[in-house]
Amino acid sequence: MTEPRWDGRRIVLGVTGSIAAYKSVGLLRRMIERGADVTVVMTEQAKRFVGPLTFRTLAGRPVLVEAAHEVRGS
Repeated sequence: MTEPRWDGRRIVLGVTGSIAAYKSVGLLRRMIERGADVTVVMTEQAKRFVGPLTFRTLAGRPVLVEAAHEVRGS
């Protein structure tokens, strides 16, 4: 059974500061292999687990690094 192709699909992969950041590298690799155009957005905390250069190299595009802001309810 072959995996479906994702040619032409644009995906944003959000990476946060948890151990799951390591798994996101493999996920990115699989999406790229299927033909997806992936943009990675990561928090500052995620950089403690995986560096932006890893994602930039795999995705072939710049990585957006965003600082998380606390949202308070009213």
